[in-house]
Amino acid sequence: MAIINAPVSNIIKKHLKKSGLLILDAHLHPLDILLTARHLHKNYNANITMAIVGYAFHMPIMKQVVNWFGRTYKINFLPVYRKEELAPKAWTLKFFCSFYPKRIDLKTRKAANKSFIKTAMELCQKPGEVVVAAPYGSTVPLFGEKVRNGIKQILLNNSLHLTSITRWHFPKMGFKTHFGKVYYFKPSFNREKIEAKIQKEFFNLPLPIWLHLIKSKLFRSKAFLKVSSSKN
Repeated sequence: MAIINAPVSNIIKKHLKKSGLLILDAHLHPLDILLTARHLHKNYNANITMAIVGYAFHMPIMKQVVNWFGRTYKINFLPVYRKEELAPKAWTLKFFCSFYPKRIDLKTRKAANKSFIKTAMELCQKPGEVVVAAPYGSTVPLFGEKVRNGIKQILLNNSLHLTSITRWHFPKMGFKTHFGKVYYFKPSFNREKIEAKIQKEFFNLPLPIWLHLIKSKLFRSKAFLKVSSSKN
């Protein structure tokens, strides 16, 4: 894994003149990843493509929000689908998946996921292109802990990436987007170790206090992102 050391804002602007960039958003709340994309639109002259859960295109209220963000901030949304949606157990996921039309079967979902991966790998090599994705496939606190295989595939395709988080900034009474350092994984990098590396990158972001507390020794819930404070 290689690291590019320089002021992140300057690195983003400089790199986008030569190639694309993959943004891995911490995505703690449903709307914050959209706010990250908004920040990128406002501050960088880039084309933005974002992976988003498929049901966002079918739930009435969510669909309106997504369409508004897409029009206003020039975001190209691509649907992706998770294995958990085939047999949802949590009542929340069952509710969201109930909005899918019957025609969206397993074959359709797999085709959509492959299309996103292919598109993302291509865009990450093109100047002025930014791909935004939640590496865990959803909001961090609510679902699994492992980086999705599709994201790993993109990362191992010589794609530069950096982590991000958008949080409410009380001093300025507005949302603020924070970025980590720019990295890239060599194609030969151990696929199984990507998870630990991404966790450490997230840990270096200004995560909210409640998440640090939940991941302290006082709590052991497996439903939350494992943020390790280890220096190893």
